Amino acid sequence: MLLLPVLRDTGRRHRPLATLAILLANCLVFVLFQLGDGKRYRQAESFYLESGLARMEAPLYLRYLEERGDRPPIPGKTPPDRLSEPDLLRLHRAMEADADFLERLEAGRLRPAPARGWPEWRRLRQRYTALRARVTSWRFGFRPAAATPLTAVTYMFLHGGFWHLIGNMVFLWLVGTALEGGCGRPFYAALYLLGGLAAAGLFWAAYPRSPMPLIGASGAVAGLMGAFAVLYGRRRIPVFYSLGFYFGTATVPALALFPAWVGNEIAQLALGGDTHVAYAAHVGGLAGGALLGLLDRRLLHRSDPEAFEPPPEDPVPALYEAALVKVRRLDLAGARPILEEILAHEPDHVGALRQLFLVDRETPRDPRFARTAGRLLARLARDRSTWAEAAKVWRTSRELGLDPPATPELRARLVQVFLSLGEVREAEGQVADLLRKAPGHPALPTALLHLGRHCLEHGEPERGRRCLQAILARFPRAPEARLAETRLGEEG
Repeated sequence: MLLLPVLRDTGRRHRPLATLAILLANCLVFVLFQLGDGKRYRQAESFYLESGLARMEAPLYLRYLEERGDRPPIPGKTPPDRLSEPDLLRLHRAMEADADFLERLEAGRLRPAPARGWPEWRRLRQRYTALRARVTSWRFGFRPAAATPLTAVTYMFLHGGFWHLIGNMVFLWLVGTALEGGCGRPFYAALYLLGGLAAAGLFWAAYPRSPMPLIGASGAVAGLMGAFAVLYGRRRIPVFYSLGFYFGTATVPALALFPAWVGNEIAQLALGGDTHVAYAAHVGGLAGGALLGLLDRRLLHRSDPEAFEPPPEDPVPALYEAALVKVRRLDLAGARPILEEILAHEPDHVGALRQLFLVDRETPRDPRFARTAGRLLARLARDRSTWAEAAKVWRTSRELGLDPPATPELRARLVQVFLSLGEVREAEGQVADLLRKAPGHPALPTALLHLGRHCLEHGEPERGRRCLQAILARFPRAPEARLAETRLGEEG
């Protein structure tokens, strides 16, 4: 069973830098230190087979299994001295995980045949142990039989392969980004590390003599999941679930995820049989994370409950689609309040402004048409890619008998718009309106400068010089005056 929270936008809202740092640390450790582990492990196994150590230890393990009443991990009853290399490797991997056998072997209670002797076996065994210690996951993985404080931390940044890493990082991202914004980065990082320690602790308690290394971020991620369930509490969150053959989504209280996650891990532990998945570590991480989350809610108060609220859904896309439907059905009266609502959320929504212009164009004497035309013009004139459309809106408004309301800044921008389209007379009209309605406005010298330059560059030198001289006369201290003076000097 798989249960994953699928909260949206959490990463974009909270900038999950700690989650990214942990994710990057896991990836860097894998790339920088573990990519050669496969080769190093094969070198150790090759030595184990070629040195004769495998044929010295195989009879000991087979006899040990027979005395214990266990079935060996190889088919048939081939004599030990005639075992194939694959059979020797299967025996070797089984004995590497058998804490009781290794303890007896290391203590000298199980000794190889006298033909090679005890000293030779010790020499070969030490050499094999040294080769195996070069494997990063063996050296820094958490081995209960040889546990250290260092490996209790380093194991949670190691992985057994590319897909093991990818799977854990997906879970880390989905859960971590939902937690980090509400917990704060220091507390969130502590959750990751302490959850990983709790996972190692329960794994140690369950398998105190295990010689095999525990590796992977899944225990630490399970700690985040436990904290997630407690800190989100009764808030209903969307989850993706999979039962193998069936999957879907549902909305459930976050706290309900905790027993589901723990129950799944315990069931896998009980029914999983011989597996490399450390379910006991997962249960430890979940329990540790849940306790930390509860401690924070009751005593520490490091998390902000409001930050865990899902972001409100953006109503604009649905409203815009509803408005378009009404426009297509020519229900203009019904479309108008929807478009106004969109503009209340996003005043510069160009699509809504366009549609509102089309709606209000049907009643050009209504004062609302003038306001809409002015708003749409201001929006279109800001972006060079929509200048042609701005000019069209202006012309349409004038054809309907309306001089769209425009601020001096908008009129100065419209001068640029019309000049870029080669419509010099329209640009001159904007300058004339500025001279008449706002003769001292700071936008006027900019409009005059654009018009003057255009005239000089397109065969109207006298008109161009008059525009530049008007800047010098009216606005001698404006920055445009220096540019006008320079250009007049170039023209002679």
